[in-house]
Amino acid sequence: MAALRMGRATGQARRLRISAAHHSLTQSTGKGACILPHGVLFRGNAEGIIREQLVRSGILKGIIGLPANLFYGTGIPACILVLDKENATARRACS
Repeated sequence: MAALRMGRATGQARRLRISAAHHSLTQSTGKGACILPHGVLFRGNAEGIIREQLVRSGILKGIIGLPANLFYGTGIPACILVLDKENATARRACS
């Protein structure tokens, strides 16, 4: 929890943010977004599994890439994961 308060998230905290954003959406029409470091788009292990599940379920509606040095105190690029449960079945990826 200290990693979240200080603004620096460990790998486990990043996974928790994505999972919390997903689970906090309403039953069928929930929408949300999660700002994360750009690296979450390429890492494997648990982050890769979560990313794959979001794509296959159709909940991940889009990704917005942000440039480096946009946020104070960090020079790394970031991204916004846009989550949308409405019409997710129409966006569902083939198995």
